[in-house]
Amino acid sequence: MDRDIIYLENVIVDFNGFKALNGVDFIMDRGELRFLIGPNGAGKTTLLDVICRKVKPTSGILYYQGSQKLDRYPIYEVARLGISRKFQAPSIFPELSVWENMELANPRSHGIWSSLTHQITKTEREALSESLENMGLFEKKDHLAKHLSHGEKQWLEIAMTLAQKPKLLMVDEPVAGMTGRERHRTGEILSAIAGEVSVLVVEHDMDFVKTFSKTVTVLHEGRVLYEGDFETVSNHPRVKEVYLGRGGQA
Repeated sequence: MDRDIIYLENVIVDFNGFKALNGVDFIMDRGELRFLIGPNGAGKTTLLDVICRKVKPTSGILYYQGSQKLDRYPIYEVARLGISRKFQAPSIFPELSVWENMELANPRSHGIWSSLTHQITKTEREALSESLENMGLFEKKDHLAKHLSHGEKQWLEIAMTLAQKPKLLMVDEPVAGMTGRERHRTGEILSAIAGEVSVLVVEHDMDFVKTFSKTVTVLHEGRVLYEGDFETVSNHPRVKEVYLGRGGQA
């Protein structure tokens, strides 16, 4: 378990008789880029909810970073542990500049006013600048965030999230609504992040998953149906039957 960022064993989430998760075993290594796929209602969102402590499992074992029991921590302490979650809709401040958004994400910031009045250090400024460079946004640092394209807004939020120095980043459908170029760039960004940060991606775009995944976990009816590389997963008869054959496209 020393290599694990997340270790879940026989996790059950029972909502008044409906098992959103029904005995899930899930292990993810540190520094891994993992894709989570499956039909609607498979339990993908619930799994992320369990990891970030939004939902308390009915039963099961949950470990973080090898030895930390996740069930010991309330939801408000999860971010301090290094677990971050990015939802499908970007959560940025559209009326602020790209740089001001990054200043808000600075770990030493505590609220909008203090963030905008705090004189960041040279080291902090260099770190924020490097993050924007990696996202291809440094040249737009003085632009209002609302004027960015949809993809650029997503990249800005990723940069803001990384400023918090997470150990695990969970991302929900990151390429929804993006152009082809933006989708490819997003895949490059997530691949570059993985290694220093563990990245768990929920995605329905199978072309995107095929291009950038190494390991894919398939959920169905609250259970892990299959796991492996994309080619193996996409050719599995049961996966084709319950998912790829009715919506997902390999």
